[in-house]
Amino acid sequence: MRTRNIIAAPLPVMGKHRERLGEYGLELTCCANKSCDLEYLTGYRALPLERLTCLALRSDGRAWMIVPQLERPSAQAHGVTDLGIELLDWSETQDPYALLATATGGASSVVVNNLMWVEKAHLLQAAYGTTVGLAGRLLSDLRAVKILATLKDRRTDTILGAIAEEFQKEGLEVISSATYLSHL
Repeated sequence: MRTRNIIAAPLPVMGKHRERLGEYGLELTCCANKSCDLEYLTGYRALPLERLTCLALRSDGRAWMIVPQLERPSAQAHGVTDLGIELLDWSETQDPYALLATATGGASSVVVNNLMWVEKAHLLQAAYGTTVGLAGRLLSDLRAVKILATLKDRRTDTILGAIAEEFQKEGLEVISSATYLSHL
């Protein structure tokens, strides 16, 4: 069993995300596995499987997460249901995209996290019967809010350190500007 990985208080972040959905005039956001957005919103780090694990958040406050049947115990152990998220599972013979669309009641305006595999976005688009857009700034702004919420202080070096850590998670390295100023 994996240990619970809590990034920061997910409930306020999910609440803020729902508010932002309404501000943008959107009904539903879907965040799939293999993305840090799912982890940022829930604190749950899903296994990087080809099978669909997807969080769906509605602007009215309801939330669902669909996971492969074998992943359900892990999602429960990570406290997904403690966040008020309805946990759905699917077996090999079921269509998880159709199950999610049915559970969420459909939606006419759906966005997905920018790093979702194109195949998954297309299958969600087919299940919802509407064009699926990218969440873009909606999620990136929330990541910034969540980073700030986890800081013990708001000093410049603390903020820059947290940003550098986020870049490292994406495989980017921040180098000191002194590297380029040493000749001065």
